Amino acid sequence: MLPKKPGPSFPISPSPDDTSVLRLSVEPARNASAKRPLTSGGTDNPGSGSDETSVPTQQADQDVRMALDAARASLQEMRRVYDEMEARHREETSRRKEESLSLEKLLTSLLSSKGIPPSSSS
Repeated sequence: MLPKKPGPSFPISPSPDDTSVLRLSVEPARNASAKRPLTSGGTDNPGSGSDETSVPTQQADQDVRMALDAARASLQEMRRVYDEMEARHREETSRRKEESLSLEKLLTSLLSSKGIPPSSSS
């Protein structure tokens, strides 16, 4: 097993299925955080200071936590999709290599049965 390289080992172009899964997982979190602004502006529960925005309210803290949770969930889903794509790429590369070796053996066998010496491959 080869060590995992940092970063993509192939151009990332997700299939439509990959992007729809990602979109489906992000939409509920985006909708939940879009229902309320990230800061309440001090109108619901103003802080004790003279500047109403200087002291974060409980609602603002909760909104920020929800936004961070949504961002974390989105990143986790993106990582899962990337890992699946990378695994498919490795499997495809392995399959192509096996097919190439099989074809090379078949052609070598065919050429030798016809009395033609195989050329040296580099």
